[in-house]
Amino acid sequence: MKITQEIKSKLRENYERLAFLEAINAFYQIKGLVTENSGKKSSYHAEEALYQLHQLFLNLLQEDHTIKGSEVRKIQRLINIIEEDMNRITSNTGIILDTVQKIRGVFTN
Repeated sequence: MKITQEIKSKLRENYERLAFLEAINAFYQIKGLVTENSGKKSSYHAEEALYQLHQLFLNLLQEDHTIKGSEVRKIQRLINIIEEDMNRITSNTGIILDTVQKIRGVFTN
């Protein structure tokens, strides 16, 4: 495909609207959420929260007891962590996809 003057002109006109830098920032936000935690002991990533949630449920299934209030609070906290991270990933993924679709539009119109 030859990059015509018309395509170059569309790219120049739409550079800000294409939001490349927002998409790049969104990618790094996602990357930060899915890579290893930077040694902070007090915060969780969704992956660690999922493992802990899994372990809690295995323990509950193996033991014949009622669930303690502290376990309920921990489960709720882990679910909140997972939801928060997944919502941030979804939001940032939307930004990236929006940018890619805008770029596609420049080349297909």
